[in-house]
Amino acid sequence: MFHKEIGTIGVRLLVFSIIGSLLIFTVVSTLAIIYEYRQIRDDTLENLEILADSTRREIKDLLKYLQARVTDFSSDGQIKSTLKELRTGNPDRVEIIARLNDHLTKSKLPIFPEASEIFVLDLSGVALASSNPMQVNKDFSLSEWYTESQKETMVSDLARDPSDGEYQWFATAPIIDETDGVRSGTIVAKLDHLSMLNVITTGSNRSTESTTVEGFKRIRQTGETYVVNRDKLMITDSRFFNNVILKQVVDTEPINRGIKMRGMYIDYRGVPVFGVSSQRIDKLGWTVLAEIDRAEAFEPIRGFLTALSIIGVVMIPIVSYVSFTITRSFVELLTERDHNQRELEQTVDQLQQQAEENVSLQTQLQAYANQLEETVNQRTQALQKAQSQLIQAEKLSAIGRLSAGVAHEINNPMAVISTCVEGLQSQLSDVSIPETLKDLPEYLASIWEAAYRCKEITQKLLTFSRQTELNFTDTDVNHLIREVVTLVEYEATQAHKQVVLNFEPDLPVIQADRDQLGQAFLNFTLNALDAMSIDDRLEICSSSVRDAASIEICFRDTGSGIPTGILDKIFEPFYTTKGTGRGTGLGLAICQGIIEAHFGHIQVESRVGVGTQFRIHLPIQEIGGKA
Repeated sequence: MFHKEIGTIGVRLLVFSIIGSLLIFTVVSTLAIIYEYRQIRDDTLENLEILADSTRREIKDLLKYLQARVTDFSSDGQIKSTLKELRTGNPDRVEIIARLNDHLTKSKLPIFPEASEIFVLDLSGVALASSNPMQVNKDFSLSEWYTESQKETMVSDLARDPSDGEYQWFATAPIIDETDGVRSGTIVAKLDHLSMLNVITTGSNRSTESTTVEGFKRIRQTGETYVVNRDKLMITDSRFFNNVILKQVVDTEPINRGIKMRGMYIDYRGVPVFGVSSQRIDKLGWTVLAEIDRAEAFEPIRGFLTALSIIGVVMIPIVSYVSFTITRSFVELLTERDHNQRELEQTVDQLQQQAEENVSLQTQLQAYANQLEETVNQRTQALQKAQSQLIQAEKLSAIGRLSAGVAHEINNPMAVISTCVEGLQSQLSDVSIPETLKDLPEYLASIWEAAYRCKEITQKLLTFSRQTELNFTDTDVNHLIREVVTLVEYEATQAHKQVVLNFEPDLPVIQADRDQLGQAFLNFTLNALDAMSIDDRLEICSSSVRDAASIEICFRDTGSGIPTGILDKIFEPFYTTKGTGRGTGLGLAICQGIIEAHFGHIQVESRVGVGTQFRIHLPIQEIGGKA
C-alpha cells in the first residue's frame, strides 16, 4: 500500500514538473517575442523618420538654392540693360538679342549645372533670348507656372510637356527695372530633374543640417525613399518599377491623410510596409516617403522564433529526464534513503564531470576550426590580390604599347590637316569670300579645333606610354606649384572656389623634370576643381618626411568625393566618369606614370560628400643614387 501511494505521488510530481516547465517557457517566449516585435517596429520607424526628414531638408535646401540662383541672374546688369534697350525701340534689335543669347550661353549656363536651358521672357510671356536657339520666340504665357512667376521667385512643380513628353521643371524670377521699379521681364531656368533624383538616391551636398552616407536613401533590400506631388503622382524613381515618374499613382494612407505620419500601411505596390511621411514641402505640396517591406523588417524575428523552437524541442526530453530522475530519487529516498542518496550523488558527479569534458573538447574543436578557416581566408585573399595585380600590370603594359603605336599613327595625319587648314585660313584672310562659301572660315576653324584636340590626345597617349624622356634638374616644388596655381587661379575665382597653399618654407630641392611634374600637378588641381562646388576649398600642402628622405605633396579638396566602388579604377587608362568631350580618361594614368618615373608613389583617400585627398611622395635624393 505504501509503495502504491509513493508511485502515485511520483507520477503526479513528474507530470506537474513537465507542465510547469513548459508553461514557464511558453510565457517567457511570448513576452520575448512581443518585446522583440515592438523593438524592431520602433527602431525601423525611427530610422525611416530620420530618412524622410533628412531628405525633406535636402530637397528644401535644393529649392532654396535654385531660387537663389535665378534671383541672382535676375539682377544681372547686362540682362537688365538689354531689356531696357529693347523697350526703348533700339533699331539693332536682332544684334542686341544675339548678344543676350551669347551672354546666357557663355556666362550663365556654365555656372548653373542644375539648369539645361536659361531664357528671358518679355512682358507677354514670349522668349526674347535663350541659351537654346530653339526656344527663342516660343510663347510660355499659357504655361501653368507663368502667372505665378510674374509675382515672385519660384520653382514650379515637375510636369511633362504634352508635345514631346519631356520633363518640365522651371525656376523663375521677375526682372525688375531699378529706375522705375517696374517688371521688365522674367528670367527662367529649365531645370534638370536628375538633380532632385540625386537627392533621393545618394543625398545632397547642399544641406548643412544633415549627414548623408553612401547608400543612405535605399536601406537593405526593399527600403526606398521617394517623393509624391499633390496629384498623388510619383516624381522620383522607384526601386521596384521602371518609368514611374508622373505615371505611378500613390494612393496610400499617408498621402490621403496629407499629414506627417509613421506606422504600418499598404504601399503603392499593394505590399504591407513600415513607412514614414514628411510634412508637405511648402507651396509645391510634395511629400517625402521612406518605406521598407514589413516582411524584411521582421526578418530578425524569424531567426529568433527558430531558436526558440529549437530550445523548446530540446527542453521537452531534458525536462522529462530531469523530472523523472528527481521523482525516482524522491521515491527511492523514501524507501532506501541513505543508500540511494549516496548513489544519486555519485551519479550526479559522474554526469557533471562528463559534461565538463564534453564542453572542453567542443571548445577546442571549435577553436581549431576557426583558426583553420581564418588561415584559409588569409591565403585566399593574398592569392587573389597577387593575381589581380599581375593581370592589371599586364593590361597596363599592353595598353601602353598600343597607345604609343596609335599616337604615332594619328599624329602625322593630324599635322598635315592642321598645316593645310592654317594655310587655307591665311589665304582666305586676304581675299573676299563668295556668299556661297560664307561658312567656310567657320568650318575651317572647327576642323582646326578637332585636329588640335586629336593632337592633345596623342600627346597624352605618348606620355602614358612613357615614350617621352625625362630631363631631371634641380626643382623647387613649392615654386612649381605656385606656377601651376597661377594658371587656374582666374577660373577658380570665377567659379567661387577657394585654392589655399600651405607650404613648408624650407622644403628641400629635388631632382625632377619640371614640365612633366608640373603637368601632373596641373592634372591633380584641375580634377579637384572639377569635383568641387561653389564655396568648396582646395588645399595644396607640402612637407618633408625626414625619416623617409622624401617630400610629400597633398591635394586635399572638399568636393563631391569618389565612390568606394570606383576608387580602385581611377588610375586605369581611358576610365572616366566625365561626359563625352570632357575627358579622355588618361589624366590620372599619366599622373601615375610621371610620379612613378620620378621613383615616387601616390596614395588616395576619399569619402563621398566629404572630399578627396591625393598624397604624393617623391624622393629627395638625386636620380642615380647620390645623397
